[in-house]
Amino acid sequence: MNSKVSGFSARRNFGSDFAIAVGLAAVLLFFIGSGFVAYSNTRSLIDGNRQVAHTHEVLLALSDILSIMKDAETGQRGYVLTGEERYLEPYRQALARIAERVNDAAELTRDNQTQQERIPAVKAHINAKLSELNQTIALRRAKGFQAAL
Repeated sequence: MNSKVSGFSARRNFGSDFAIAVGLAAVLLFFIGSGFVAYSNTRSLIDGNRQVAHTHEVLLALSDILSIMKDAETGQRGYVLTGEERYLEPYRQALARIAERVNDAAELTRDNQTQQERIPAVKAHINAKLSELNQTIALRRAKGFQAAL
């Protein structure tokens, strides 16, 4: 009878040990899976934040381009109205800065083919506006206020 009891006890311990091992493995797999999901989500958040920051950089560059063009127009208008060269300073500063800022925007969008295709159109619009401003300034210098108006 003693051998039956010890055999039963050994089987019972083996069953308990196996259940504990299976439970431990399940918990371990859960934590490994959770860690992988957390890592994956963190990577996604980091990539998303990077894309948002990049978008803000592009928007800032475009905003700067618009601001520079407004400065150019402000300088041109001031000169046309007064005929005083000092009012052309914002225009001159804009001319010095605009090409660099457009190139910055082009560089920032190099990873986006759709945006790259728009850069030549933006440059054409800028050149047309700067040409118009320059012509008006030249008219003011050569023929006076009425001609420039």
